[in-house]
Amino acid sequence: MKSYLALLWTQTRKNHFLLAAFGFLFVMTLGFWLLNTTNQNSPFLQQSELDRPQLEEALAVVQAEKGDAQAINAGLTRLDAAKQAYLKHDYQQAYRLTLKNYQAFPQLKANLTAPDEKIQLWHALAAADLPEVDLAHANNTILFSYRFLETVFPILVVLVSAYVFGLIFRSSYAAKLNLDGLLPQRYWQILLEKLCCATIIVLFGVALILGIVDLIAALFAGFGHANYPISAYQAGQPALTNAKTILGKSIVLAVLIIPAIAITSFVLQQVTGNYLLTFFLTFFIFVGQAYLVTILKSFKTIVHLLPGFYLQVVGIATGSLAVTLGNAQITYQMGIKVISCYLVVMVGVMLLIGQLRQARRH
Repeated sequence: MKSYLALLWTQTRKNHFLLAAFGFLFVMTLGFWLLNTTNQNSPFLQQSELDRPQLEEALAVVQAEKGDAQAINAGLTRLDAAKQAYLKHDYQQAYRLTLKNYQAFPQLKANLTAPDEKIQLWHALAAADLPEVDLAHANNTILFSYRFLETVFPILVVLVSAYVFGLIFRSSYAAKLNLDGLLPQRYWQILLEKLCCATIIVLFGVALILGIVDLIAALFAGFGHANYPISAYQAGQPALTNAKTILGKSIVLAVLIIPAIAITSFVLQQVTGNYLLTFFLTFFIFVGQAYLVTILKSFKTIVHLLPGFYLQVVGIATGSLAVTLGNAQITYQMGIKVISCYLVVMVGVMLLIGQLRQARRH
């Protein structure tokens, strides 16, 4: 297989369309990081600005009624002190003062979208002495990788993968003549080698692109913290985990799903012999499964059985999709089982096609 991999790699380097596909993915990934870099706002400081008017309004009411404003003035003082501590990178003190305010004035929780989760996050950040990061605009290496897997991977990586696999597998055909069938090796062996080599090339290309952008992120925004707390769900209940755990699970699912895309593209190419049809079918099969539930809600109960659904690797790893869709069977472990079973079945289909073509040659 080593020599075949070398041959495919040579073809890849000489194929401008393949290089253009990987170039497109690189430009989009880099552009996504640059966009995140230009939108750096501190959620903690933004929350502080939301809390201030509410405390000032409460102070005005108390003063109008000539009541005791000492507690509210103390709250405003803590608010200012927390902001100053945060700006001085004394994060533990900033969170401690803020949490004390939320304990003294429960009405401030109305400013939070998910109060319990946010307060739990602040406790974890205080323990780790870390600044709060807006995950939607994360630009350091660790958290940008998280955002890449959450947003770019389900669409762009599948789009590029389907395109690249189609181009690689199309090289087996001259018009409608299957050139692989003319080689002296056993046809099933040729199929497995081509599938494995094409998968390696795409995995390497995606990993290289993300690695380069992550290196740029490390140089300009820092590496980040692998233990940064991430909101997740366990058994349907809010819980905190860390970035390295979510990244680990997400990467495992991503590495599994790409061979699933490859073998689907390969089988479709063998059946149709048409590159464009294979490309569109592969893309829409997987992206359709991933986002089908947003259109057809009746699929919520069976969506965990669809391999393409596990393109949403971060949502699976955090457990948020299971809670959103009300399907407790959507888990990281189920994703591994479903994708693995799909790969086994599709390899069987591929080998069956190989046997049938081999029989035709004789």
